[in-house]
Amino acid sequence: QLAAEYASLIKFRLSNDAIKRGGIESFGDDEDVLMFKRNYEDQEVLVIVNTRNEQKEVSVPAELINSEWQNAMENAPYQVGQTIELPAYGYLILTN
Repeated sequence: QLAAEYASLIKFRLSNDAIKRGGIESFGDDEDVLMFKRNYEDQEVLVIVNTRNEQKEVSVPAELINSEWQNAMENAPYQVGQTIELPAYGYLILTN
């Protein structure tokens, strides 16, 4: 299962110019969470990572609340709320 997840992440990275070449904008001041957005031409990627071994409720910056995205790993629509729950060491990769 871990190998399949890595394969999905590698496939995503190879197919998305924003994640490879885009400018980067960091969000938040929570040392337990890595949150950044990358933009390149017409592609946009939002990455949120919980770096701790416990579930984390992540506060979302005001400019991202109620924005519409696509969950890149599940290929499903995703609307950003005021907070995002991430499991221990969990991540969310959204495209727009």
